[in-house]
This record gives sequence, structure tokens and C-alpha cells, in this order.
Amino acid sequence: MATLQKIRSKGALLLIVIGVAMFAFIAEELVRSISSTTNEGRTHIGEVNGKTINQSEFNQLVAEFTDVLKMNGQIPEQESSEISQQVREQVWSQTVQQTIIEGECEKLGLAVTDQEIQETINKGTHPLLSQAAPAIFKNQQGMFDVNNLKQFLSQREEMLNNPQMGPEQREQVERINNCWLFIEKQLKSALLIQKYQTLLANLVISNPIAAKANFEARINETDVVLAGLPYSTIKDEDIKVEDAEIKAKYEEMKELFKTNIETRDAKYIDVAIEASAADKKQLNDEMLGYEKMLKGDSIDAAAIVSQSASLVPYPVFAQSKANLPADVQSRIDSLGVGQQTPIYYNATDNSTNIVKLIAKTSVADSIEFRQIVAAGQDVKKARKSGDSIYNALVAGAPFDSIAKKYNQPATKQWLTGQMYEGTNTMDETNKKYINSLLNGAVGQYTKLEVDGGTLIVQVTDKRNYTDKYNVAVVKRSVDFSSDTENKIFNEFSAYVAGHRSLDELINSKETKYVVKDASNIQSAAFNIGGVQNSREAVQWLYNDKTKVGDISELKTYGENNNHILLVALTAIHEKGYRTLEDENVKNFIKNEIIREKKAEKLIAQLNGKKSVNEVAKLQGAVVDTVSHVTFAAPVMLQKMMAQEFSLSGAISAAAQGKFVSGIKGNAGVYAFQVTKKYKTEEKYDEKKELAQLAQNYGSMVLQGKMNELQNNAEIEDNRYRFF
Repeated sequence: MATLQKIRSKGALLLIVIGVAMFAFIAEELVRSISSTTNEGRTHIGEVNGKTINQSEFNQLVAEFTDVLKMNGQIPEQESSEISQQVREQVWSQTVQQTIIEGECEKLGLAVTDQEIQETINKGTHPLLSQAAPAIFKNQQGMFDVNNLKQFLSQREEMLNNPQMGPEQREQVERINNCWLFIEKQLKSALLIQKYQTLLANLVISNPIAAKANFEARINETDVVLAGLPYSTIKDEDIKVEDAEIKAKYEEMKELFKTNIETRDAKYIDVAIEASAADKKQLNDEMLGYEKMLKGDSIDAAAIVSQSASLVPYPVFAQSKANLPADVQSRIDSLGVGQQTPIYYNATDNSTNIVKLIAKTSVADSIEFRQIVAAGQDVKKARKSGDSIYNALVAGAPFDSIAKKYNQPATKQWLTGQMYEGTNTMDETNKKYINSLLNGAVGQYTKLEVDGGTLIVQVTDKRNYTDKYNVAVVKRSVDFSSDTENKIFNEFSAYVAGHRSLDELINSKETKYVVKDASNIQSAAFNIGGVQNSREAVQWLYNDKTKVGDISELKTYGENNNHILLVALTAIHEKGYRTLEDENVKNFIKNEIIREKKAEKLIAQLNGKKSVNEVAKLQGAVVDTVSHVTFAAPVMLQKMMAQEFSLSGAISAAAQGKFVSGIKGNAGVYAFQVTKKYKTEEKYDEKKELAQLAQNYGSMVLQGKMNELQNNAEIEDNRYRFF
């Protein structure tokens, strides 16, 4: 009772203490929640219609897609940062499109089942399978073969867990596996998009009348003699444009200036750093030394190439022509074994080179094999066991029976050139292992003593024989020295220090440093002014702290840090409609008005002219003969360097011998006379025409719907904060 009374007497104090404790608990949870949300925000590179795109998941997709491109030879193994950025951009575009369509399909109840995916894989004709699948999944005709896929998947774990697998081979198996995982995911999305497209296509019904009109538009052809008056025959300054006209035209064309993404304008100075005469002489002297070393008969080509610090290391194995640099490929067939090129310069990669052909052989690019491992803690017993297995197999014992006796799988595996070509380093065991496969005859058994035991290998099939080359390539970049770099950087730095503001830079009379414009730069842009690896400059433009008028620090960019960039932010264009305050918009509209007024003046010159010959006498007229004009395609005018849609309609509608003038086009105004009208020999097939028309309409509807969905989508792109 006394205790209860004591509690009552301290009640107010207890409530305060409990309240403080409760507040502390709530505050702790609130802080934890805010921290968690903040951390999540740091990993979100974007959002599409409320669905966040996580950085780690996006990076995984990029890595998988990169492997697909590398495995198919579409990008080099050592991709540049520029290529990496392009791959990320493609994955982002695909992710945005897929997210939008998946959202629409979810509303419509459209889905792709696992059974549909498997049926597509079994059929093997889907374009994604033939285009993206690694060579190991294809047959000799280069077509996707589901049996090759099944064989790989059944052997995948065994290969990864095989102790005899070298790290390079294991990495190759993992890359092939990652490629397939990516293809599976993309296949599901592709089938879903296909269903969505089919649904939209079925909303449009083609009819016999439209089919017949489409056919007629294609087979009816016309020949004309034509005269054009280019807009360039009238000077821009001779056309007066009022501000009121610009404003009225802007309202008429306003929808053209609507944008769903923020862009920024910049001015920049790009200073290239190039090798000096002294730098080039020093490199040439070194190359003369390597040229002399390679000319010997008994040389260590690998050692010479390594000593030269060549950009193309000497490979462990002969390699396919496609794995060599393009400039080496173009010269290799003109060399006999033992011959070498003189020193030559390759402008594409700014390198000086020497190429020597050491050997040329015809080797199977795909080798099927099987193996049995005799291993154990007692190496002596393992060796003895290996000898017994080898002798039994050579004597004719069935491989499957021997494998089963020693608890070994009898499955066959494939080794392809992609799995070992281009390898620059490899331990002797793996080198001996691959050479046994390359040099072994079909059906032959080879016994290899490896660490811990013996390996018996049998080659069971060889396919795709191709020429492979042992080539010593000394490729050196024509680089500038640090002294040259410092000299150019310091000179530019001193110039910038004397021009502290943007106005001073723009109005400078110095011709050595030219200020250039870069308009409508998106946050996903790869570079500024085409300078490689200048993504960081784009990130600076979009930094929250960067304001209009700010000038960046001097920084080196480029493939080999061979450019110095100075960048200034000049304008920020928010999402929505561009206004007439935007000089680009204003100039575009002004030019459109000028073009229309020029058209009026030129058409007036055509009044009263009754033939092409009369029009041809006008100043600046261009005369041409155009054949096979149809209503289905624009008229291509080589002399005017333009394609004209308006002419295709006017010409197709004109009668034989008819003279028509005053046709306004993209590049000028035209007059023509029909010289011949005729039909092609194509026969009308209503069923085929209806199907083609339905396909065309379906594609148009899908493209239009996708544009609508993308324009209406809530897309937040924060990639510039991460990459």
C-alpha cells in the first residue's frame, strides 16, 4: 500500500519520464525511417509512373547486356567509358519502355506464362534468340539450337565445380550463363510487347478498298521532267519578318516545342592536347628498335611485344582474324609467315604500328570433348589409377562404363574459340589442357598429368575450321609527354585567369581559343561537344549548385585525357513548352516564316509559265528528270539534295502530258511535266495486301500509342547523379 501511495505521489513525474522515453522511441524510429528513406533515395536512379528503378538492379541489367554484346562481338572486351555509357543509355531506354508497357498490360490483364516462354525457346525462331544468343547455342548454320542450350544448362554446374577448370574458363561459363539469364528476361518482355502490339493491331481493320488503294499507290509509276527554284535563290536578309508574325507562328506551331525532359545549354572551349614534334621523334626511335628486334628469325615474339608495352598483348593461343584490331586485319592476309609490315601510322586509334605474322593454322573453332579425372590425396595412387583408365580406354573399353566405375560423368562438353582466344596469361596446366584439345584428333585419348592426379581427355567432334593467326603486334599510341601536357594546360589556364567572366570569354578576340555552343544537352548526354569521357562535365551542368552563368574548372577529358574543357552553363530549359525567349525556338520559327515568304515569291515567278523550258530560264532554276515516282514514297531529288513528299502526290495525280507548277516543297518550289505513266508487273493479291496493310497499321498504331504513353508518363531520370 505504501508502495502504491509512493507511485501515486510521483505520478506526474512518471508520466513525464514515460513521455520522454516514448518520444525518444518515436524519434528514434522517425530518424531510422528518414535514414532508410534517404538511403533508398540514394539507390534510386529513376522512376517511371511511380515504379522506382533501383541502382543495383539496373547495374545488373547493364552488366548482363554488356556480356551479351561482348559475346556476340558487338563491343570490344575492354570497352571504353563512352561505350559503357551508350550501353547504359540503351538499357535505360529499354527499361523505361518495358515499365510503361508492363503497366498498361497489367491494366489489360495481359501476361506471358512460363509455358509460352519455353515454347518460344523450343521453337528457336524468335529474332532475340538468333541475334543475342552466344555462338555456343547456335548450330553450324549460325541458327539458335535449343539442344545446344539444353546441353550447356545440363553441364553448367558440373563445369563451374570442375576443379580442372581454369579461372578464365570458369569466368567464360559464368558469362555465357549471365547472357542466357538476360535473354530469358528480355524474351519475356519481348513476348509481352508482341501481345500488346497484336492487341493494338487488331483494333485497326484493313478493308479491300484500302488494300487496293495501297497497291495502286505502289504500282502506278510516273516519269517527269522537273524544274525547281531553290529557296536559296532569295537571300534571307531580303525577307522582312515582324515580331507579330513570329508570335502568331509560335502559337500555330507550339506543340512542336513541347518537351518532357529538362535540357540545358552551354558554351565551352575545347583545347586538344597533341604530341609535340619531340614526342613523335622519341616514339619513332623506339619503334625503329622494335622493328629491328622483330626481324630476326629466332625471336621471342611474346617477350618483344611485352617489352614494347604494346596496346595489343601477345596471346597465348592463335586467334581468329575477327579478334585482331581492324588495321591489323586489313594487313594480315598480305603477309607471309615470317614477314612483317614496315612501321605505319593508324589514324583511327592514333597509333604507330608494326605487325609480324609468326604462324597461320587452320583450327576447329568448336571442339566437343569428354574427360575422366583420376585424383586423390595420394598422387602416386592417382597417377597409377590414371594409367589404368587410359590403358583401358585405348584398349577399347566403353567410355561410359569406365566413367561410371570411377563415379565420373560421361557427358560431352564444347570448347569454342571465344572461351580461350585473346587470353594473354595462363598457367602451364591449363595451357597444356587446351592444346590437347586443339591438337588432338577426333576419337583420340590424351593423358595429362596435373596437380593431384591425371586427366584423360577424348576429343569427340571438331567443327567450324577457320584460319587462326599467331601475330606479334607492336601498337603504341602517339601520346604527348607530361611536359607537353603541362605546357598546353598552363597556357590555357593563364588565358582563363585573364578572362574571369562568361562575357569576357565570349567577346575575347583571341583566335586560339574558340568559344562553341552546345544546345539542348540532356542529363543522359554522353559528353560535351563530342569530347570522349566528358560525362563529368554534363554532371556538372546538372549539379544543383551550378547556376546559369557559372563557369567550370579546367579539367582534362578524352580517351587519353587529351582534351581540356572549360564549360559554362548558359540556360536551363524546364519540362513543358519552350518559349520565344529561347533563341533556338525563335530562330526556328523565323526561318520557317522566311521559307514560306520565299515560297510565295518563287511561286509568283512561276505564274504565267507554261512549260518546264520556260521555268528553266529563271535565275537559279535546277532542271532534272525523275523516273518511277509513286504516291507511296517521297520524290528523291539528287540535284536539290532533298526528298519531297508534296511532289509524290502532285505528280501521281497529274495526267499524261500535263504541266503543273507552283508546288511548294522542303527545298524549293517546283514545276513539272508528266512524260510517261505506267504500271509495274506486280499482280494484286488481296489477302497478302490486307495482311501487309494490317501490319503497317499495327506498327503505326503501336508507335503512336508508345509516343502517347511516353509523353504522358511520369519519368524521373536521376542517372546523372550516379554515372
